[in-house]
Amino acid sequence: MDSDLGIDELVGEFVVECREDLDGFDQDVVALEKDPGSRALLDAAFRALHTIKGTSSYFGFARLEAVTHLGESVLAGLRDGQVGFAPEVAAALLGVTDVVRSLLVGIERDGTEPDLDTAALEARLRQCLTRTGPAAAPRQRFGETLVAAGAVTPGDIAWAVAQQAGGDSRPIGAILLEAGLVDETQIESVLTLQGRSGHEASVRVDVEALDRLVQLVGALARARDEAVPLLPGGTADRLDEVTRSLREAVLRTRVEPVERAWSSLPRLVRDLSEASGKQVRLLTEGRGTSIDRTLLAAVKDPMTHLVRNAVDHGIETPRERRAAGKPAEATLTVRARTEEHEVVVEVADDGRGIDVARVARTALDQGLVTPEELSALREEEVVALVLRSGLSTAREVTSVSGRGYGLDVVHTDVERAGGSVELVSTPGLGCLVRLRLPHADGGSR
Repeated sequence: MDSDLGIDELVGEFVVECREDLDGFDQDVVALEKDPGSRALLDAAFRALHTIKGTSSYFGFARLEAVTHLGESVLAGLRDGQVGFAPEVAAALLGVTDVVRSLLVGIERDGTEPDLDTAALEARLRQCLTRTGPAAAPRQRFGETLVAAGAVTPGDIAWAVAQQAGGDSRPIGAILLEAGLVDETQIESVLTLQGRSGHEASVRVDVEALDRLVQLVGALARARDEAVPLLPGGTADRLDEVTRSLREAVLRTRVEPVERAWSSLPRLVRDLSEASGKQVRLLTEGRGTSIDRTLLAAVKDPMTHLVRNAVDHGIETPRERRAAGKPAEATLTVRARTEEHEVVVEVADDGRGIDVARVARTALDQGLVTPEELSALREEEVVALVLRSGLSTAREVTSVSGRGYGLDVVHTDVERAGGSVELVSTPGLGCLVRLRLPHADGGSR
């Protein structure tokens, strides 16, 4: 490297990329607990650790390299059928994430690894390597996967193979695509199933640089307006079209898929469920929704707080749910969609709902409202009191969401971002919290 500054920038980029890889790794391991035989999940998790390990070696981060190497070995054993999947294996792999994140904090601070004792985790990972498991299913070939997915017939594959035998050096997918027998979506789906797709074709751009680019495009649009009367008709139309297309393209670079904000939720829900003795299934909807980058950062913490609050206070224990005639496993849904000029993010659970009478008593006891003010409130307005600063209806301090303070933090953060919060609660059936945020012009619908 030419300078220390260059190395610092590379290390900073490494830390950011590691955290993104770890988010995906967490999701893959949590999913493996439900589908331990998934080759695609094992491949994706292996790739994430392999990438971190390789770059750690380049920078000389020995602890990081050692931990990820052992985690990679466990995943290789699972993939090859030499290691059997079990809860303790999943816990050890998730422990890799926790230790790596702790190491990254020190690396981000001063460019060196902190003096963190990783011996206990390394011992757990080595113990995982002693677990024997069934032979792994052989990897399905690309053509077989296409047929299994119903995208093509065996005859189509035989024809494509014959083309290759006749001298066509292209992959089977490219041959089928050109012949119109499959489309790009089907190809992408099969590649994902095979675990060979997953690295996004994207680059990281500073938001300030994007803002400057938006300003320049605005200046270009104003210059266009001044120039159009002086130009021939065809040239003016072309300039107008190019300027408009450029503006739309630049605005699109400011938005990201909203699922980036909930990438850590599967691991979070898994850990919270385990800590509270509850059974919770997480569902996410609206993966195609885009949101401005600055709003994405603003919504991540509120969303995490809502999920914590739902698991700790809203969702009942399996015993309580069965007594209420509900399935033991609760459902927690995080969804996103666009409405006009807004992005709507919802966190909904099928738990006990908000106890309106208890909220009213607590608000009175804490002096947030007077008896006269309370009597004038409608039921939905009483429910909305949980958004008031300091209101807490929690009976006890828990390790999951602390002292149970209300949703005022969520309310404050979302309003600061120019949005609003809505609450819909049905006693005994659950609660829905809706966040409304301004939609960037370049967002996708």
